[in-house]
Amino acid sequence: MPEPPRTPPAPSRRREIRRLLAPALLVALMAVIALVYTHPWTAGPGMRVAVVRFDNETGNKDYDRFAAGLTSSVADELSAAAAGRYRVITSGAILRVPRERRDLAAIGSSLGVSYVVLGQVQRSPLGIRVLANLIRLPDQTYIRVASLERKLGDTKKMQAEIALTIADQFAPRLNLLTNAPK
Repeated sequence: MPEPPRTPPAPSRRREIRRLLAPALLVALMAVIALVYTHPWTAGPGMRVAVVRFDNETGNKDYDRFAAGLTSSVADELSAAAAGRYRVITSGAILRVPRERRDLAAIGSSLGVSYVVLGQVQRSPLGIRVLANLIRLPDQTYIRVASLERKLGDTKKMQAEIALTIADQFAPRLNLLTNAPK
């Protein structure tokens, strides 16, 4: 008598789980890769502040280097004080344009900044005066002005001290503005 046809064995439970689990793991892996690639938890804050090159208004070319160093120091101090609440922009040719050709509206639109810091290095009876202005764009409203006078001395130390003082005056205001309702 012929044997009845054999029915294939039922797939094992383990094999069935693997068959279903493989696509689910692939989807999960793709989601993790997408999340790591876009890293939304490190997305920068919406508000951006540009630090424009400080102008040397002393009439002495020797202060060009001081003004450039002060610009970098102010940007560094503001970045440190930002604590992730806003971004500080310092690069871009538009931020190095001489004062007489500077266009704040163009800076605002091309860099997407809400505020700019403009500064001047001037002579004073005491030695040197630094003026720094925090300006809101696009309406170009002055938000805060810092005016500092110092005796001439160690320029590196003076740069660091002046930059820290400017950041100490501007950062609290910028921090308030990042929390302001839109």
